[in-house]
Amino acid sequence: MTAPTKTWDLSHVRAGLLTTGVLAVVGVPLTWLLRDGRAAACALAGLAIVAAFFSVSAYAVAAAGRVSDSLTLPVALGTYVLKITVFGLTFNVTTVYRGRLT
Repeated sequence: MTAPTKTWDLSHVRAGLLTTGVLAVVGVPLTWLLRDGRAAACALAGLAIVAAFFSVSAYAVAAAGRVSDSLTLPVALGTYVLKITVFGLTFNVTTVYRGRLT
């Protein structure tokens, strides 16, 4: 008897992106009303970053899982390190650049 095969799909991404969309529809206008347009843009950017991080990780892990189950952990950790590195470098560069403008 063979073990049941696992399918690595991306069906869970839809729920995460839908939730992020609902938060954007409710949160961004509310932030605009309570604060200002800049704060609303920051809230939208934050939601976009979260959605991108979630989607990239889900796609990479699903693609690795289709090849071999033993690849999922290294790919998940690798994408995490890559995303955090890119995010940190981007934050650092924009902070330094913004400091030069003042």
